[in-house]
Amino acid sequence: MTTDKQPQPLSTEPVPQTTPLYQEGRYTKFYLTMLILSTIGTTLGLLGLIAIPETLNELQTNPINSITSLVQIFLILPASILALVLLWRKQILGLWIKLGTYAATILTIAVSLLAINQTIKQAVDIALKDIAADDGSRGFVVSFTTGAFYAGIIMSVVVSITFAILWWFAWKNQAAADAKNK
Repeated sequence: MTTDKQPQPLSTEPVPQTTPLYQEGRYTKFYLTMLILSTIGTTLGLLGLIAIPETLNELQTNPINSITSLVQIFLILPASILALVLLWRKQILGLWIKLGTYAATILTIAVSLLAINQTIKQAVDIALKDIAADDGSRGFVVSFTTGAFYAGIIMSVVVSITFAILWWFAWKNQAAADAKNK
């Protein structure tokens, strides 16, 4: 038994196309630059995983510094990775998580200031032991180590605030470009 089948007309609906992760015009240059810089920074933050054993060993001698370091490694770093994944997908939750990681970083820095004297003392003792310094160079080691710690704290806060502001503007810029391209 044969039946004559009529050919079906072609559909007029457009064929859905998959878009690659990056295509021209998908991200603004500013937003893409922030994504790349934040990806590099978060990747470098993974180096903190190397310090986990030392941080756990210092838990008895410097608990505040150890706890803030563990919070940064086990809470803030994974949140930052999640934020980056969401930001690459251009989801607003990624922006809020990213801004939250900067705020949490500043908070942990503020808490670690409570134990800064103990932390500096430990660092100075290690430095003096490593270089077997005499009394003349002891003052230099103490001054240099103290200055380096405070400079690092100030730089961390400045970088966190700067990147939080840059991310805010990058998101606004990207949202405006996406609205324009619709």
